[in-house]
Amino acid sequence: MGESLTINHVTEDPSNSEIVLYLIEDGPWPDDGAAWTEVIGRIKRRILVAADLVIDGMFAEKFPDSVGKKFRIQVDCPSGTPPEIQELVTSVSDIFANHQVYADAIRQSQFVSALRAVTGAELGRFKIPLQ
Repeated sequence: MGESLTINHVTEDPSNSEIVLYLIEDGPWPDDGAAWTEVIGRIKRRILVAADLVIDGMFAEKFPDSVGKKFRIQVDCPSGTPPEIQELVTSVSDIFANHQVYADAIRQSQFVSALRAVTGAELGRFKIPLQ
């Protein structure tokens, strides 16, 4: 894996028995579709690289106590989660659950027992801004 990744924060969520990798994304958000395409692509790459780190065991190399645990990749947008970001994270979560390559990789990985992607807005952390 040649791509670098910044994970803004890592914590354990005992209420959901998950290790949480926080990716902070915040505006200003683009005004036009072409710029949104670039932003969505960049954020999607961040989420997928984080997932690969967990599934392939690179995260476990630094944090051996994480082996076999459930993981959550959480995209937080402190100034509000635009609908475009929510749609992206929902689609990536669907990929983890239903895309054969990812679903098989998660199921077969010795490093993770489950993986999901959410936004902070889904968990009540940050509101969805008014359009």
